[in-house]
Amino acid sequence: MLLSRRKFRRFNLPVEVEFKSNSGETEHYWGITKNFSCKGLSLESYGFDFGMNKKLEFKLKFPESRSIVSLMGDIVWKKQVGNRSLAGIK
Repeated sequence: MLLSRRKFRRFNLPVEVEFKSNSGETEHYWGITKNFSCKGLSLESYGFDFGMNKKLEFKLKFPESRSIVSLMGDIVWKKQVGNRSLAGIK
């Protein structure tokens, strides 16, 4: 049996997410979540141009129930892979 080094279990759940800066900017970005844990989520987006520790507002859109969940988070890591941006949100 393989043991995970992670403190919290990850749940792979692709959910559409709309997000923007909390500093009053009105431009919205879109992406998709890669996974969730008790401490946050990771997401994939195109054109993601936010700095580390930037506070963001998120709207997660669940297609089957048509529910929208709003939350706030900080960028704790980010990585550029080609034209895609990956980020960890706490």
